[in-house]
Amino acid sequence: MDRHGKSFDMVFKCDLEEVSNTVNLCIAQIEECVGEDRMDLGIITRIKWVVTELVTNAIKHSGVGECLMIIQSNEKELLIEKQEDGHPLTLTEYAIGKSVSWPIQHDLFPQVFQLYHNGSESLWVSAPDPSRAVFHVKELGIPHIPELLADTSEHFGLLILTKASDAFEYRREAGINHFRSTFNLKND
Repeated sequence: MDRHGKSFDMVFKCDLEEVSNTVNLCIAQIEECVGEDRMDLGIITRIKWVVTELVTNAIKHSGVGECLMIIQSNEKELLIEKQEDGHPLTLTEYAIGKSVSWPIQHDLFPQVFQLYHNGSESLWVSAPDPSRAVFHVKELGIPHIPELLADTSEHFGLLILTKASDAFEYRREAGINHFRSTFNLKND
């Protein structure tokens, strides 16, 4: 991130009763850092989805009492990153049910596999190196409604994060989980 940008760090408690306050504080800080005039309703909505999902996932999956939310912006982009020292990311490959945890063993990368499929779209992850996971969504065209209604696995939250972000990735370094969402900002 460009040093000429703005940043805000916030430690939040992994407590369901704090979700609303945490999300509201993050959104207020983002609007202050970026400027409301540089974000339309669509990007504000996507940012709210991401912040809500990051906070909720921290509560459900991290196993820790507190997490750090880092918000950075410059002229071109906004980065939202949740950091915590909880459980490493573990994903289950859709087709064969094989679980993969980060960091990946050195002999198992690079990898690309499908995580989630709901009849309308599928969530894929690529692991370019042992410590990273980069997520992307493939639209499937005509939805298959029975699949869409039947499958809302744990990976559905990752689908939300990936679809709402312009880029979404995970990294595990030195026992710290980094979940990073990037948004492209409109330029004046």
